[in-house]
Amino acid sequence: MKREYEKESGKNIIDSSWYYRFTPELVEFPHQCVIHGIEELAKDPGRKPGKKLENLQDVLIQDSTIVLLHSS
Repeated sequence: MKREYEKESGKNIIDSSWYYRFTPELVEFPHQCVIHGIEELAKDPGRKPGKKLENLQDVLIQDSTIVLLHSS
C-alpha cells in the first residue's frame, strides 16, 4: 500500500511515519472486510468470480515481519 500511495501521490513517506498511521482501529476494518469476504465465499464454494475478478488466478498474502533471534 505504501508503494502504491507513493506512486500515485508522487511523494515519499518514511517507514515509521507510514506504519504509525495504522492504529488498531484502522487495522481492524480491513481485517473485518477479509473475514466477511471469506465467509461469503464459504457459503457457496463453487461460485465463479464476477467479471472484474475473472482473470484473477492467485492471491498472495505476505507478512513481512522481521523477528530478531537471540544469537544462541
